[in-house]
Amino acid sequence: MFETRLLDIDHLAYTEALALMRGLVELKKGSVQPEILMLLEHEPVLTMGRRSDACEIRVSQKYLEDQGIGVHHIERGGLITYHGPGQLVAYVIFDLKRFWIPYLILAYGQTASKAIAVSGSAPKKSHPSELRCAEALHFMAWR
Repeated sequence: MFETRLLDIDHLAYTEALALMRGLVELKKGSVQPEILMLLEHEPVLTMGRRSDACEIRVSQKYLEDQGIGVHHIERGGLITYHGPGQLVAYVIFDLKRFWIPYLILAYGQTASKAIAVSGSAPKKSHPSELRCAEALHFMAWR
């Protein structure tokens, strides 16, 4: 079994969460550190992965600004993802070399579900926007 630390953070701005994740990745490089599961909520934000294109955003820039929805281009794969109030996001920071990936994804999905139940962290229904997405697991990896 492996040691996992839970960081249950109520709310953290997306840019601050990204900086924290990058810092934790640097800390873990070259040393044996616990695997980390972060649970938190963000302000309304769209993250655009390497395969995304701005034309995939189906609303105007003015609408995004009026709704306070930020847009961030990031280095992960994938398309556009929405994060916002009422959505609990699980970020997993771990050393990919230590695990068989299919098992790891399954194990962390189960760990996230258990951590949500145990910690009492439940998605809040505080944002009236119709933009809703399922919980997201994001994996930061290094070589």
